[in-house]
Amino acid sequence: MVKSAIRHVANDQRGAISIYLIVITGVLFLFTTLLIDFTRIYVAERQSEHALYASMNSVLSAYDSSLQQYGLYGVSINEEDRVLMAQKIIKLNLPDRTASAFQFTNTSYVDNSIRLQPLHSLANPLAIQHQIQEDMKYKAPIEYTRQLLDKWRGLPDAAMMADQYVTYASEVDKLVKLRDLHLKQAFTKWKSWETDYLRYAATDEERYAQLERAELQLQSSTLNTGNPVEEQKRMLQIQQLKVTISELESNLQSSSQQQHEMNLAITRQIAHELDLALRKDEELSVKLAEATQSLNQPQVTSSTQGNQGLQDSLNTITVMGSDYYTLYKSQMASISSAYSNYHTRTVTGVSTSVDHSAHLLHARSVFQLRKDAEGPRLTAAENEEHKREEAVGQAQQAMNDAKHQMAITGCDWQDVNSYMQLEGPEGYAVSYRNGSPATEPTKLNPLDIPPETSGKNSIGILSRALQGIETIRDTLYTNEYILQNFNYRTIDFDMRKVPKPNVLSDPQSHPLRKQEVEYILYGLPSCHANMAAAYGEMYGIRLAVRTIEAILSPKSAGSALTPWLLFLSALAEGASKASADLKLLTEGKEVELISKMPTIQLSYKDYLRLFLWMNMNTSSQLSRTQAMLQLNTGTDLRRATLYMQGEMKTSMRLWFIPGMISLMKWGNAVDGKVRGNQYEWITRTAHSY
Repeated sequence: MVKSAIRHVANDQRGAISIYLIVITGVLFLFTTLLIDFTRIYVAERQSEHALYASMNSVLSAYDSSLQQYGLYGVSINEEDRVLMAQKIIKLNLPDRTASAFQFTNTSYVDNSIRLQPLHSLANPLAIQHQIQEDMKYKAPIEYTRQLLDKWRGLPDAAMMADQYVTYASEVDKLVKLRDLHLKQAFTKWKSWETDYLRYAATDEERYAQLERAELQLQSSTLNTGNPVEEQKRMLQIQQLKVTISELESNLQSSSQQQHEMNLAITRQIAHELDLALRKDEELSVKLAEATQSLNQPQVTSSTQGNQGLQDSLNTITVMGSDYYTLYKSQMASISSAYSNYHTRTVTGVSTSVDHSAHLLHARSVFQLRKDAEGPRLTAAENEEHKREEAVGQAQQAMNDAKHQMAITGCDWQDVNSYMQLEGPEGYAVSYRNGSPATEPTKLNPLDIPPETSGKNSIGILSRALQGIETIRDTLYTNEYILQNFNYRTIDFDMRKVPKPNVLSDPQSHPLRKQEVEYILYGLPSCHANMAAAYGEMYGIRLAVRTIEAILSPKSAGSALTPWLLFLSALAEGASKASADLKLLTEGKEVELISKMPTIQLSYKDYLRLFLWMNMNTSSQLSRTQAMLQLNTGTDLRRATLYMQGEMKTSMRLWFIPGMISLMKWGNAVDGKVRGNQYEWITRTAHSY
């Protein structure tokens, strides 16, 4: 009966629709409550993100005002103040749980849960460079174009041509010197050969005279006197004369053999020197052709004037040619051949004083011919060397005058303390290099090296710098930033002539007066050292410009000077003018770039701008810039935060079924945790200037 009842109920379909609707309604209710709480969680998370972002934005707004004067932004307040400020802003941006009004999310901040982690500061090279570029990208292009590109435009072609010419002149001069050295050694051996030849000849000439006297005595001793005593004396005399004659002939043969061997040895040496000289002459011929072709290139001849003098200068170089060496060797062979014939007759015992006189007369004639041929060349070489020494002496005197100006730097002995702060063992610059030593390239002051080397190097440096002056932008922004925000030797003079730069800082009031840019440039541990480096480099550039000007001037045409002498003469003129230019520049005055363009005037600051471009050791210069900022503001850039990451914990009361939200976490639908009827989560974000 029970089974029958169960079967009846199971087969009965009455009420099925009601049960179905109840199930569907329950599922829809659960889904709706879940959707409502999930939506509340999403909105609450956005609210907390906005609150955290606003708090970090407020913290970053409390930037260091002393750094802001330099166009830099960083928060240097301590961590406690940052947290208090952030908590205040967070609470203002989240709903007030104590309010009586309806709140959809009722999000609340978990007390003391905020964490602000600085990620980057102004000590970071990339970070500070980015801020500098942002600050300068609207200022630098105009200033850079007006002060650097426009003023130096037109000089690169002349500098390139002069650099090519000086390079070729140096290479040609080296070959000429090597060739002349071998020719000098050959002629020295030639003169030594002549001396030894004539010494042997004088000795042999005396022996022939003795031999002839002995033979005459022998002939006169053959007469019979009839006196036995006299006859015995005569026979003894004849015997002695024969011994003497035999010794003289033996000595002549021995001397002839020695001289013959000497001739062979010294002629081989002379021939070797001549062969070496010929090789250098061949190299010289190739180098001259290469130089002529290079200076005649269309891009050079069309953009510069005055290169005719350079061509004329190259034409003064004499390539000796094969005929010279052939004649030299034939004269040497002529002497050797004549003596060889005499030597053959001597060793066979048939030579006479007449034979000796004949080869000696021939040798003297040929020796004299060679001396007559070499004399003018040697005299010209001596005159050339004298002119070179005179030009180098004039250049050295001008450089010495420039050195005296280096003593006038305006440095103060009290600057020592500031330099200890900057470059001491624990100095600011060292800290921004992370304790590593400065990686400055080794540079010689142009005033401390020989004039010809200084001039050649300076022209090359200027030419290379001007060729690439329009290629790099970001570094130029940093350079212009340095010039606008820091002081230098002549800033007082410049401030009287031009309006104050569009910067908030006052470079003239900084602790290190009139030397900051020079320190950033060279990083030397004293004011005098940095000024000496700046003066030396400035002199080098003016030396290059004035020398280029003299090399390419019309008066160089037809001057009939050899290439290197033309360079040295131009160097002497350039060194003197450069010394006068340096004096004017360090006094705050402007100097014409070149005499052909007197309207283009450059100041001390313009040259610093060029040097910043030429000395682009970005990491070292940037660390010194950071050190100078700390010295001026008193703010450690390592604590001046510009990029930070923040996180905080927030919570919200769930309205419906917390367990359903917990199940959603397993599907990664939510990130927070459910604690009772509270949902907690961590909000993270990052913010920077």
